[in-house]
Amino acid sequence: MDIAAIQSITALGNMAPWGHTLPTDHIYIEHHPTGPSNYTPVPVYAPGAGTIEFISNGRVDVVVDSVFGYWIGPLALADGIRPGARVEAGALLGHHSTFPAFDFAVLRSTLLIGFANPLRYGRDTVTSDGPIQYFDEPLRSALYAKVRRTGSEKDGRLSYDVVGTLAGNWYAEDLPVADSGRGGEMYYGVRKMSFARDVFSPERQRVSVGGLNFTGLYGVPPDAPQFSAITPASGFFVYRLLAPGAPQSEPTTQLGWLMVQLIDAERLRVQAVSIEAARTAPTAFTAGAETWLR
Repeated sequence: MDIAAIQSITALGNMAPWGHTLPTDHIYIEHHPTGPSNYTPVPVYAPGAGTIEFISNGRVDVVVDSVFGYWIGPLALADGIRPGARVEAGALLGHHSTFPAFDFAVLRSTLLIGFANPLRYGRDTVTSDGPIQYFDEPLRSALYAKVRRTGSEKDGRLSYDVVGTLAGNWYAEDLPVADSGRGGEMYYGVRKMSFARDVFSPERQRVSVGGLNFTGLYGVPPDAPQFSAITPASGFFVYRLLAPGAPQSEPTTQLGWLMVQLIDAERLRVQAVSIEAARTAPTAFTAGAETWLR
């Protein structure tokens, strides 16, 4: 799209429970400030030549070659945009006007992102790469300048899994592996949880919860142990859950407590309680604790 129309870009790894409890495998191109929902339709063009593989709910998937593909959406489709059609770079794909941002992803078949349990994830996730790096200069640098993210890793990150530790994604024990990825029951983020990092300030740890009667995105204190340092040997531990606040702000207000204990590399005992229910840090699980899996 016209780069002048881009307000900002959110990198890979955004979390917004329950819709996106786990770090996202696509970036967001924000072309309207958040506010009223009467968005002016904005034309969106093909970033590269290829063949349209399929279209679903306004999402357009394009195969570029044997290695690369991309998808964009949701769009109100332009004339001639249909499965099997050839599109050239710069061809009008359609218009976007339903949200202040649209999704954009690049898939690279030679990339296999490491997850503790790869069977939980579909093709779109395990092959998702940072799209901006593939643009030519000077457009690439102009796009990176729009990314709201501190540090040098502007493409973002979508997997924080470290086997044998708390870090990364976890799933409720009753959520079958077959229902974890795209197409599964409530696949967006119910009964899922991620111990990851803030998409805007990756130096800050975040807990994204879809379940435990405590769905939401939370910060933890700056001096809290790194998620990757919590192992089965750590035993029972309690994190303070803080309101994350505005992007790139330091969280301070406590909302609850999160009790965790790694039973082993594949099983996590976990329970959340509100600050109203427990003014001081809990010292043990109650009957409401759950077991979650990789």
